[in-house]
Amino acid sequence: MARYRSKGPRKTKSQRRGRPKVLGSRTSRRRPKRRPTASTPELEKALRFVRGGNSQRLAARSAGVSVGALRRFIRENRLAKFKGQRWHFTDRRRRQIVAITRLGEKEFVVRGFEPASWAMSHRNAVKEFLETSDVSLLAPFEDVSIPDERGKKFVLETRPNVLFRRAAAGGEPYEQIYRLVT
Repeated sequence: MARYRSKGPRKTKSQRRGRPKVLGSRTSRRRPKRRPTASTPELEKALRFVRGGNSQRLAARSAGVSVGALRRFIRENRLAKFKGQRWHFTDRRRRQIVAITRLGEKEFVVRGFEPASWAMSHRNAVKEFLETSDVSLLAPFEDVSIPDERGKKFVLETRPNVLFRRAAAGGEPYEQIYRLVT
C-alpha cells in the first residue's frame, strides 16, 4: 500500500495530534521589541567617559556599571555607531537649556549634544568674563546662533555692557539651566 504525502507544509508531531501551533517557536523568529534602556546617572557618567576618548570597559568600571549594560544603553538608545575602529556619537536626545541670548536668558529645548555644549561653553565664558573683564573670552561666540528643536535660531549675547547689566540683575543655579528632557 502506497502512502500519499501532501504537497503542503509539514505538520509537527504536536499539530498531527490536534494541538495548535505554538507561538514564538522556531518558525516565528522575530523578537519582541524591547524598550530602550532607561538612563541612569551612572550610565550617563560612563557615556561621558567614552565620549572623552576612554574605552567602554574603563568607562563602565569607573562609573560602576557593567560593560554589557553600557553597550546595551548606547546601542538601544542609538547614541553612537561603530565605524571602522572608532565610535561616532550620534546622540540626538532632547536637552532643555537656558542660553544667554540677545533676547535675554531664554529657556528652550535643543536636539543633540553639540548645541547644548555650545550654550554651556558660552555660559562658562560669560561667567569667566564677568570675573576677569577679558573680552577675548567672548570672541569665539561672536554671531553664533543656536537652533532649538523647531529650527528657530537664538543668537548668543557677546556685548560686554549688556552682559554686565544682566549680571547685576541676578541668575539661576546650574541645575535649573541644563537637563535632559525625557
